[in-house]
Amino acid sequence: GVGWQQVLSLQPLLPSLQELHLSGNDISSLAPPAEHGASPVAQTAVVPGFEQLQFLALEDNQLSDWAEVARLRALPSLAKLHLSNNPLATLWYPDDGADGGAQPKMFPQLSSLLLAGCRLADWAQMHQLDRFPSLRELRVTGNPMLGLSKSGGRFEVIGRVSGLTFLNGADVKPRERKDSEMRYLQNILADVADAGADADAAAAVKAQHPRLEALMATYGAVLPSGGQGGGAHGALSSGMIDVKLT
Repeated sequence: GVGWQQVLSLQPLLPSLQELHLSGNDISSLAPPAEHGASPVAQTAVVPGFEQLQFLALEDNQLSDWAEVARLRALPSLAKLHLSNNPLATLWYPDDGADGGAQPKMFPQLSSLLLAGCRLADWAQMHQLDRFPSLRELRVTGNPMLGLSKSGGRFEVIGRVSGLTFLNGADVKPRERKDSEMRYLQNILADVADAGADADAAAAVKAQHPRLEALMATYGAVLPSGGQGGGAHGALSSGMIDVKLT
């Protein structure tokens, strides 16, 4: 197979490279050569060069740490990244720098991300994906988190990732986005209502759903109002109207 170090050694010779296919090469690290032997804390360097690279295929490798993927964060032209069938259990949006001033966007052009058959087991990963500034296409079939949903998880993903127009091989049309976001919002507010007078529990629910405020701003006025029926529906409706965002 082709090793990542071989790829990096060829990089200066291929300044106009736009596509790179490295699927099934047992790659577990994307570290630059200079970092070999360095302490784990120091292993944060980004992949150098590849300024024209638009499509990188890394399916069926052994990438298990998102910190390795995050090394690609500064590639200025990378639009498509295929990572399906890697043992990735977590992901996060890398924030570079913290000392004042506007920081450059990471993964600035990444519009298509394939993560099918990975090991993502927590919905919090989808909230991280909402931070990728250009993400429009996502594939997450075959991940454990989808088993947490009785409906298969499609509307939960759409509700959490605001920019998606293509999910798991199918278009996300405006009507589906609206329906998914409203359904997702209703589920959040049902959990808030279940928390009742427990302020800590209600705050915890809101903290788990970063899009709550934006969804309330969009749909709060059209959600069912209180008094339309009793029982659980009535309680849910009241929760929808009374939720306070702080």
